Amino acid sequence: MEKTRTTGFFAANDRRRAPRVNLAAPCPCFFRIRGKRHPAFMVDVSAIGAGFRNYELATTLALSTGQDARFEVITPFGRADYSGSVAWANALDAGLGWGIRLTAPLVQGQGPLGSLLAAAMQAG
Repeated sequence: MEKTRTTGFFAANDRRRAPRVNLAAPCPCFFRIRGKRHPAFMVDVSAIGAGFRNYELATTLALSTGQDARFEVITPFGRADYSGSVAWANALDAGLGWGIRLTAPLVQGQGPLGSLLAAAMQAG
């Protein structure tokens, strides 16, 4: 696995509720929103959520805070489906960035995302 950078050990007033790991190699994923499948890349992960980017969707995918979201992610540890809600969404210079708060927290070492989180935290 490529080198990762760990962030998230913040002061108490920071908005993050769990340490996140920025991924050196983004993981491909597919979102199911309003009945349509949209490609994206997962760029960071924590025990309670993940950050995503898509460089083509800024004008075609309107996300709102609290909106339900389902996605399939492909990691070096396998592929799996997850669900959550949109925590934030921002237009970028090219595309869209958004965060998903997972329905259930990840357990390090369990499932593809939990295994990715554990490996990245250990390498970080």
